[in-house]
Amino acid sequence: DAMPFFRGCSDLFLSAVLTCMEPIMYAPSDIIIQKGQRELAMYVIAKGRAAVIDSFGRVIKELGNGEFFGEIGLFFGVRRTATVCSITFSDIFRLDMEEFIKVQAMYPDMQERMQMQAEEMFSNSV
Repeated sequence: DAMPFFRGCSDLFLSAVLTCMEPIMYAPSDIIIQKGQRELAMYVIAKGRAAVIDSFGRVIKELGNGEFFGEIGLFFGVRRTATVCSITFSDIFRLDMEEFIKVQAMYPDMQERMQMQAEEMFSNSV
């Protein structure tokens, strides 16, 4: 599963989510998210590579096509726990919480399911 919190969601719901995602292009070394920021969005890499960087400037993980980051900000509104920067020219889709909430309001059955899956995923990663 590329994004486990979308598991079991209807195709109509997923289509609505995709429709409200904003495409953004990043160049190598562009900072996508900064540790400590409070940004209510998540990102999906369509094409390219990005690095997750710790407080000491070390790369702790590389992400590629189809991978995502920032979901904690989208679901829980917490500050960013790491910096993510683009390694290559990258096409990335941004899902803003405000737009996501609008979609969830149209599909209330999906909202509870996704929140439970996000909480489970978050509790397993801590």
